[in-house]
Amino acid sequence: MPSLTSLYSRHEEAKVRRWERAMKENNTMKFLSLRGRTPTLRLIGSFLALQLISLIFLISGLWWLPGFFISIALTGIACVPWTILRGTIDTKDDAPASVLDEYENSVVSFWNRLTLRLLHAWTFIIGFVIIISTLADFYEYLGVSQTRWTIILGYLVLDISSAITSLPAIGYALTFHTQED
Repeated sequence: MPSLTSLYSRHEEAKVRRWERAMKENNTMKFLSLRGRTPTLRLIGSFLALQLISLIFLISGLWWLPGFFISIALTGIACVPWTILRGTIDTKDDAPASVLDEYENSVVSFWNRLTLRLLHAWTFIIGFVIIISTLADFYEYLGVSQTRWTIILGYLVLDISSAITSLPAIGYALTFHTQED
C-alpha cells in the first residue's frame, strides 16, 4: 500500500503536469489591458459590490420572493468579473507551488491560510445559527415559512462561502496588479 507521502507527491506531480498543459494550450496573453491598477480594482470592486447587493436581495427574499431570484441572478452576474479577474492572473491562485516563484508562493499561501481560517469561522457561525434557529423556531419570529428560511439560509451559506473562497485570487491580483498605471 502506498504511503501518504508518495500519494501526495504523485498528486503534486500530476497537478504540475495539468498546469503546464493548460498553460501551453491557453494563451497567457489574454486580458493584458486589464492587468493594471485601475482595471483590477474595478474588477474586484464590481465582484464584491455584486456579492453585497446579492446578499441584500437574498435577505429581502425572506419576505419578498422575487428578491431571492434577483439574488441568484446577481450571483451569476458576479461570476463575470470574477472569471475575468482569474484570467488576468492566469489562475495563479490555484497554481502548484513549484511553478510559482518564492514571493508569489508566499502571497498565495498567506491568502489561502486566511481563506481557510475565515471558512472555518463561517462554518462555526452558520452551524451555530442553524442549531439555534432549529431549536428556537426562529423562522416563526421572522414570519416566514420554515421551507423559505431553510432555502434562504442555504443560499446564504453558498453566497458568503463563494465570496470567502475568492480571497486568494483577489489577494494575488491586489499584490501583483495594483502597481501604478
